[in-house]
Parts: sequence; structure tokens; C-alpha cells
Amino acid sequence: MINEIIQAILVVFQWNHLLLVIAGFLLGPLFGMLPGLSGMVAVAILIPLSYGMSLTTAMIFLISILGGGTFAGS
Repeated sequence: MINEIIQAILVVFQWNHLLLVIAGFLLGPLFGMLPGLSGMVAVAILIPLSYGMSLTTAMIFLISILGGGTFAGS
């Protein structure tokens, strides 16, 4: 169990994943601040950006967008 946790931490803290987290937290609030839009709408609109990404990279990107949108919409 500890080995899997360490492996997950090493995957998340790769430089390309950290850049996508920063990009997601910058894109999410743009949608969260606008009336009628939310983090979930941002994820739905930005899903086509994740088609060329690996599964892990796409999930990290979309989750960071959802988190940023939820934070800005509260």
C-alpha cells in the first residue's frame, strides 16, 4: 500500500502534470466567475483538449479545472 502511494505521488509531481494543474487552476476560475457557468461546465467544454493526453494527464488536468471552477464559484 505504501509503495502505491509513493508511486502516485511521484506521478503527480512530474513537471508536465504540475504545469497542467497550474493551467487548470487558471482556467477553472474563469468559468467559475461567470454567471451561469461552473466548474462542471468548464470540464464539459474543455474535454476535447484532453483527447491527445494520456489518461493520467487528462484526469489531473480536468480535476484541476473542476477544483478551480468550484473555488471561484463559491
